[in-house]
Amino acid sequence: AERDSASLQSSTSAAISSLEKERDAALTELESARLTAKAANQELARHKSELRISNQRACVAAEDAALWRERYEAANTDVSQLRDAMNAQIAAYTELNVRAGHGGATPSSYDELQRQFESV
Repeated sequence: AERDSASLQSSTSAAISSLEKERDAALTELESARLTAKAANQELARHKSELRISNQRACVAAEDAALWRERYEAANTDVSQLRDAMNAQIAAYTELNVRAGHGGATPSSYDELQRQFESV
């Protein structure tokens, strides 16, 4: 009975020792996984921050583009109005020349008006 008790105690001690080693190995793996997850979360936070900054820059660029588009459209409107005014001046000049008996705008006068318009 003593021999069986000693054998049982020895087996139990060996089993406990084996389980403690497995537990320690599992704790080591768990700590390693925790550290890996922590590093991954830090990397993710850094990428989120970079993405947020990139999105802010994109929003500013879009706002700038909208402002430039408005300026471009306003400039186009101004050019169209100037072109219309120039054409009206040419028509009036031609009409004055016809009334004065000169037969309309001369090529040189038209060219001069056109050069003035293009220099605007």
